[in-house]
Amino acid sequence: SRAAFGSGGDFNADGQRSDRPDLPAQTLPTSYSRTQWMNGAIPASVFPLPNAIRNGTLPRNYFIGPGYARIDAAIAKKFKIKERFTLQYQLQASNLLNHVNISGVATSITAANFGRAASFYPMRTVQMSFKVLF
Repeated sequence: SRAAFGSGGDFNADGQRSDRPDLPAQTLPTSYSRTQWMNGAIPASVFPLPNAIRNGTLPRNYFIGPGYARIDAAIAKKFKIKERFTLQYQLQASNLLNHVNISGVATSITAANFGRAASFYPMRTVQMSFKVLF
């Protein structure tokens, strides 16, 4: 039936509910900023649903995702305590610049949060350690 066909996202009747819709009639940008992805870059309403059982016309990889950038760093210093003992101090940082990295954008056309960032990678984490070597 038409209701199950359009609302389920299975446009080619293969049993999978994540099929691509048709290419929008209006011109859309192919990339968006992180802020736009967090707020919902693309509304699902701009995509027409196929009017027959077939694959949609939206090409694969038509939109460019939010990207990923991360810098990790570590520094270490050894301090000689006695002839046999050395104290090592180490500082490690992940995502040193505290860059927001989006790990998932909802891509199912029938999802309530379609086109919006669904999750994020961890922000900056810092770890210190001391080690006694002998």
